[in-house]
Amino acid sequence: ILCDKEWVDLSVLTQIETIHVKPNYQAGVWYVAANEEENAPKAYITAEGKEPVYATATYDNNAGTPVLTFEQTITEEGEYTLVIPAGVFVDINDELTFTLTVGEVEVPVVKPLTFTITPAEGKVDAISEIHVVYSDIIVPNSQIIVYGADDTEYIFQDSYADLPWNEIKYVPADGNAITAAGTYTVYGADLGVYYKDAPVSFDGEDYTWTIGEVETAIEGVDAEAEDAVIYDIAGRRIEKITNAGIYIVNGKKVVVK
Repeated sequence: ILCDKEWVDLSVLTQIETIHVKPNYQAGVWYVAANEEENAPKAYITAEGKEPVYATATYDNNAGTPVLTFEQTITEEGEYTLVIPAGVFVDINDELTFTLTVGEVEVPVVKPLTFTITPAEGKVDAISEIHVVYSDIIVPNSQIIVYGADDTEYIFQDSYADLPWNEIKYVPADGNAITAAGTYTVYGADLGVYYKDAPVSFDGEDYTWTIGEVETAIEGVDAEAEDAVIYDIAGRRIEKITNAGIYIVNGKKVVVK
């Protein structure tokens, strides 16, 4: 559910058990924490002639959204009203209501989700931010990891920039851009998101950047040795070099022509 109903149409459901809530507010409160105080009001679902079914509000770190988990699963067909009183979640000060219907659902055709990244792959002077644009509205991860040599990790977190719902800009968590010469990779799996109320992974769609000059020879590096540790430019470990290109051999960048 989004408060403006643009993310995914949940007006007709086969059942109601849990609901993820993404408020239509500024980006800075996308990840609003659930208000778990003992006396906090509770969201509930009600229908004519039926007792309310209350929900526990928590925060789903994997999805990056607050989530409502109802005391019982609603399966009986009919029209229901979801009520989220003010105070259920921090920073949501207005009562929110939605009309939902439990019944037969026609499953829509969902287009494959794609994305683009700035800066583009290749040689860069530094990595100070990573701007990801998805092809549709999503719930992104709050942080990603850029891997350098020897799997050194650089954490990039959501900048909370005021961007459209399909975009997110990550910046270094420590405030320092990556400037040291080397090869850096962000793995597609880390760019996974929630889309149409389900997780989407981009395994294998890795992005790699190179800062500084790359060695143009393999002098002093024995790529044929049995214990050689070799990675391709995408950060995948390989058994041996079979084609021309840029490789990391025993921690050193080499070019094979």
